[in-house]
Amino acid sequence: SYSFCTLLRGVCGEGSSMEEPPVVSEGEKIRKEFTGKEAFGVLYKSKELLVVDKPPDLRIDGNHDATVEKWVAKEHEELLKGEGRKLRFCHQLDYATSGVLCLAFTKHMAARVSHCFQSRTSKKLYLAIVHGHPDMEELHRFDQPIADDPTDPNGFRMCVGTTANTLKRKLESTDGKEQPPQGRAALTYCKVLQHGVLSTCSDTPVSLVVLAPCTGRRHQLRVHCQQWGHPIAGDICYHPADKQRIVPRMMLHAWRLCLPIDCEDTANATRQQLSKQKAARRSQKVKHERSVKIDEEKQNEEKAQQALAYLTTSTVAELAQDAAHSITEGAFEVRTGNRLGQFIVTP
Repeated sequence: SYSFCTLLRGVCGEGSSMEEPPVVSEGEKIRKEFTGKEAFGVLYKSKELLVVDKPPDLRIDGNHDATVEKWVAKEHEELLKGEGRKLRFCHQLDYATSGVLCLAFTKHMAARVSHCFQSRTSKKLYLAIVHGHPDMEELHRFDQPIADDPTDPNGFRMCVGTTANTLKRKLESTDGKEQPPQGRAALTYCKVLQHGVLSTCSDTPVSLVVLAPCTGRRHQLRVHCQQWGHPIAGDICYHPADKQRIVPRMMLHAWRLCLPIDCEDTANATRQQLSKQKAARRSQKVKHERSVKIDEEKQNEEKAQQALAYLTTSTVAELAQDAAHSITEGAFEVRTGNRLGQFIVTP
């Protein structure tokens, strides 16, 4: 077997690694040996909700050899049995991103959890290893709007756009100069936790950061870190220099999630209670949409303050703790272990 340092000596200037096998990520291991028991950590499980620690480099669904959907069918088949039961994803994680992923198995549970993300009442924290040593004392705020990248023929990459809040970007020409595409408002807070170097390449300075997204735009954290000048290590889409594979994965991990619901199963709830919950969600959605139209800036600031408060409560000590979940009245919180800790060391 080869250690990561041995595999990467050629990249780090310590000899050639041309004849050594490539780095194999967790997702690649699952595709070769689809057991999933070690790579997937089950953070919480009930009859209607499964929260997992998704490994990196693994799609959640689709026609592929290995997906989260296929893993559930193999390892948690019992959750799919019963009238009206099927796997429903309550939110999304990028293929390369690891961490907290919520899976519902009834229509009512999916609606309850998904509503938290749609109304932006969920609170999320991500861990990332970024290139360079940004200021540790400052609390960083990124508010650049996110837009489709017009230079990407595949329509995959995103970029920083203008402040216009539209779904479709358009390129306009003014005095012969190409203008940036129109984007959607986005906000991220960032706190630097640790300076160090890559454990796989000691001459590459990196930092461990915690990111609190207040909005949920596609590739938001990746674009904001790139624009900051400290791209996420291993993100070859936004930092092509990392194609040299100095790390075995993209260093972005969904670490903590808090939902303003108790997550109790709905199986024992009466039809009247379920209808009442559904009506409450609809009412809250209407109020949210109206308030946003009336004073979007105020609403965004309130969400930002909630995300900021959640960020400031996180500590370095918590990174050493094991995965856990807690259920209190009106709140459900789950966190994983620190999947990224092994890749950064203090020289």
